Amino acid sequence: PERASALETLLFPRLEARHPLGGANQPLLLTINQQLGWRQIGTFEWGMLLVLSLALLTGLLLVSHHYLQLAHGRRQRENQLFYLANHDRLTGLANRNLFYDRLQHAISRVDRSGKRLALLFLDLDRFKPVNDTYGHITGDRILQLIAARIKEELRGEDTVARLGGDEFVVLMEDIESNREADKIVNRLKQVIHQPYEVNDHLISVGVSIGIAYYPEDGLLIDELLTVADRKMYGNKREIAAASAETA
Repeated sequence: PERASALETLLFPRLEARHPLGGANQPLLLTINQQLGWRQIGTFEWGMLLVLSLALLTGLLLVSHHYLQLAHGRRQRENQLFYLANHDRLTGLANRNLFYDRLQHAISRVDRSGKRLALLFLDLDRFKPVNDTYGHITGDRILQLIAARIKEELRGEDTVARLGGDEFVVLMEDIESNREADKIVNRLKQVIHQPYEVNDHLISVGVSIGIAYYPEDGLLIDELLTVADRKMYGNKREIAAASAETA
């Protein structure tokens, strides 16, 4: 037979047969051996090998696909849980936890860069009568529309969050001057004051806004929120006084 290759020696067995010949006085041992190789594999064997290989490959692909689906589903559930834990369910805005985290990181960046940031505290005016008159479903829809209007007026790097009820906060990073924040405040007041059409009702609400600057108004998150909240109530009293004079 032809000399077997190294691969055939590795993959195929070597057969050996021994047969005694002769008698007791003249013993003779006949030894026959053969190294099996590719040429011993017939069409049927090649066909079976192909079928088994395809079956094995299909099984591996199915197992891999199932594993990837499980991993993808697990990542989706984790992302969904993370989103629900850090966002307001009604408006989709950041919630208090996410806002505090982003504000803390923003303060750390400001300390390194030497720039300033502004914290806007928004509280809606005349919103309670909306719930009392039109119901909470209508009130919730107005909150969603207000959240959308606020986001449209902000830069991509700014953060807006709903703290609860009709209170919103806005984080503006890397502001050059107080005038830049004042422009945003005026635009927010204008867009929020525009009427909302919900369920064939035309509803108007107002907003009072207070601003706190870092680091002038405080170095801690609670200090900034306290200052912004105090200025917001000052703005609310000014609006009430102006309305009384007009009346």
